Amino acid sequence: MNGKKNIGILVPSIETGGMERTASRLSKMLSEYGFNVFLIVFKYDRLRAYPYKGKIIVSPCKIDNSSFSKEVISYIVDAGLIKDIKKKYNIETTISISQEMNLINILSDVNDKKILTIHNCMSVRTDINSLAYNKIIMLLSNLAYKIVTVSEWCANDLHKKYFLPKKKITVIYNPLGIKHRERIEKDKKPIVLTVGRLEKVKRQWHIIKAFKSVHDRIPGAELWLAGDGPEKEKLEKLAEQLKIKDKVKFLGFVKNVDELYGKAKIFVLSSESESFSCVAVEAMANGIPIVASDFPGGIREVVMADYKETKYPIDAAAGYITKNHEKSSSGYSADISQTEYEMGRAMEKLLLNESIYREKSQNCIKNIGRFDSERILAQWTELLKD
Repeated sequence: MNGKKNIGILVPSIETGGMERTASRLSKMLSEYGFNVFLIVFKYDRLRAYPYKGKIIVSPCKIDNSSFSKEVISYIVDAGLIKDIKKKYNIETTISISQEMNLINILSDVNDKKILTIHNCMSVRTDINSLAYNKIIMLLSNLAYKIVTVSEWCANDLHKKYFLPKKKITVIYNPLGIKHRERIEKDKKPIVLTVGRLEKVKRQWHIIKAFKSVHDRIPGAELWLAGDGPEKEKLEKLAEQLKIKDKVKFLGFVKNVDELYGKAKIFVLSSESESFSCVAVEAMANGIPIVASDFPGGIREVVMADYKETKYPIDAAAGYITKNHEKSSSGYSADISQTEYEMGRAMEKLLLNESIYREKSQNCIKNIGRFDSERILAQWTELLKD
């Protein structure tokens, strides 16, 4: 390309989370294409950071949401700080990642082209009490050049629930960060894998309870949980109550998750919502079929399940979708619900039936090109060009 354009990526950090991993991958793609990339972050830990390309700019910004007035002041002050950074580095286009960053991006106007990205299922995230998620505040998104969502589900959600015009919204999937495997590995052990922060919104207790029936029918099966977080102690106690503690492995934070994909046989998710599951796509790239509950978001798009299908379990090309788990305050009870039992049976079906497993594993690899980095890069460069 002729000349180098200065692109700012505004994100809280580039460590530990799905949005952060997306920011790091986007920085690498855009830098390799020829853009000057500036990663504007609120915190930076070199040892825990995902691989990236570009210049790191650590801003002293901090959002204080202890009260409404303090939060408003935070956004005004932070917008001023980011505005100064945009001017200093002559940022021509600013891509913001996370809803809080989107609001700061809009408020820090220096006549730059502002692209907001939505990585949450906005209308169902009732657990987040933040000004940036307010429906009225969301109308400010119309001031942006474009709003990028990571799934069709999210695009429809923004249009129907937040009244944002369809012409303002573009769907670009998160880029695949690893090369897909050309062949399916044989004779894998019956290892069930899930990857994610151990937080309430990820609802890993459903997976542990679903795995109980798998353990009872397939004694050699193991459940691996990669990730760390505040729910770890409760999850460990639940596994102990269910008498499967020796078969449930808590791996903590794992920087090189690819090694786990090389060993796992199936991948499981039970989140409260997932706009787009990067870890599910990574698993599919390794030929690992998915079992997921039918939570709000783009999970059906990822595993290629029919949106009109309502009979569970849904037989998807790349795995199974089971009925979404009920919301319950007694999630850590040892009692196993019907939806948890059905999730366990879907896991068993893949672990015990080799022909079904191989068909879905092959479908994973065959269809992973939808998330290929080159395809995603082409969409981003089209959006970024003058």
